[in-house]
Amino acid sequence: MGRLISFILFVVCIFVSSVRAHPVRKIEMEYDHSQKMLHISVPHITSHVREDYIRKLVVDKNGEEVETKRYAMQNDPQALEEGIKVEAVEGDKLTVKVLVSEGGSYEETFLVPSPVASEEDEKKTDQPAAAENSNMQPKEQKERGY
Repeated sequence: MGRLISFILFVVCIFVSSVRAHPVRKIEMEYDHSQKMLHISVPHITSHVREDYIRKLVVDKNGEEVETKRYAMQNDPQALEEGIKVEAVEGDKLTVKVLVSEGGSYEETFLVPSPVASEEDEKKTDQPAAAENSNMQPKEQKERGY
């Protein structure tokens, strides 16, 4: 009977610790050419910001380390948001690796887009939403009576 209780407690402890550990599954990155800034967002949901948190963030540019940040806790229970100053040009490969105190590590690589493409993307997001059928060519719109 004592062995059964010990086994059940062991299984419950393993289950509880695995429920608390949330591995990182993606890293979102955006490069701002005008500020020479890599904006990083790492979704990592935790209810224990002092125990299950992103403890280290490493940024490499073209295979060489440019920045390492260490954390003692996670300030936001939903994600880590960070801006890293790094000079980069179109085609540079930026790799971000994070280490989580209870959930292992994860890394993702980002190719820096051209400054013109980045500016065009910003202009598109600043414009109001387009009409429902705006993806049609003018000829198609005319044929369909739009």
